[in-house]
Amino acid sequence: MLLKHLISVCDKIEQRYGSLKQRVFQNDYQKNLGKYGRNCSLSSKILIKSNLNQLFVSDDVIVEDYATLECSLENSAIYLGDRSIIRHFAILKSMQGQIKIGRDCSVNPYSALFGCGDLIIGDLVRIATHVVINPANHLFDDIDIPIDYQPLTNKGVIIEDDVWIGAGAIILEGCTIGKGSVIGAGTVVTKSVEPYSVVVGVPGRIIRKRGESKRNDIDKSLLMR
Repeated sequence: MLLKHLISVCDKIEQRYGSLKQRVFQNDYQKNLGKYGRNCSLSSKILIKSNLNQLFVSDDVIVEDYATLECSLENSAIYLGDRSIIRHFAILKSMQGQIKIGRDCSVNPYSALFGCGDLIIGDLVRIATHVVINPANHLFDDIDIPIDYQPLTNKGVIIEDDVWIGAGAIILEGCTIGKGSVIGAGTVVTKSVEPYSVVVGVPGRIIRKRGESKRNDIDKSLLMR
């Protein structure tokens, strides 16, 4: 009984301390962010490597525990649109560019989004766990210079509205993912994708367009008779 009582007391202290700490952080965010919208919930446990005025957070945004928001370099910035959610342990690292996320988007745990070359994400985009989106790349042609010292190409990435990116997918620089597309789990996208495409594989290839499935299902049922 004594142990249970001690655990209960500790839990209450932790809850009260956590609540106070959260209010302090929310007040700091509200005063110092480039924008801090209404009804936002930014955890006190997120890792911010940034000048706060380079973060722009719109209404009803949620950033969960242990997410990372990094935009410490000059001219870098992160924009989070209305009602977007950044889940725990997700990483947004703008480097020498910008990450712009539209409204009603979700970035799930352990995904890594980079902004060097600019990453532009539209509205209603679903990004599953362990996704990597990299708008830049290292050149490596000169064998006399270590790859780390060779210049970057910064072609950027654009994700249009209503895109669903499956778990473990990788999207490389220079790609535009067209509106309404679905990127399958584990797919590596190396070139732009037309709207409403379903893309799978390494490298990614279009296997069909959304809206065609009903007709295909009818055809298959006829063949099986």
